[in-house]
Amino acid sequence: MLNLERAKNCPAIFRRLIGISPQTFDELMSLLKEVYPDFERRRLSRRKKGKGIGAGGKFKLSLEERVFMTLFFFATILLSPFWVFLFELHESNP
Repeated sequence: MLNLERAKNCPAIFRRLIGISPQTFDELMSLLKEVYPDFERRRLSRRKKGKGIGAGGKFKLSLEERVFMTLFFFATILLSPFWVFLFELHESNP
């Protein structure tokens, strides 16, 4: 499992993993933590079948870890088609 604090202690690697510095990530998280509770309340209030807020499974990862994972995904996985196009590679070996 990723140790996010350990990753933040290596700013160069952190930036290469997700494309932003640890300081920028912390600023983003402070903004998200302000608006996330309202978003989550609205998301959960749309549930069907009488299940209200708080019902259902809980997230295994923290909000911070989920944001990091999403940024990591966008910084790495989504670049593959770009590499294939740019360097005229076959998709099996980018």
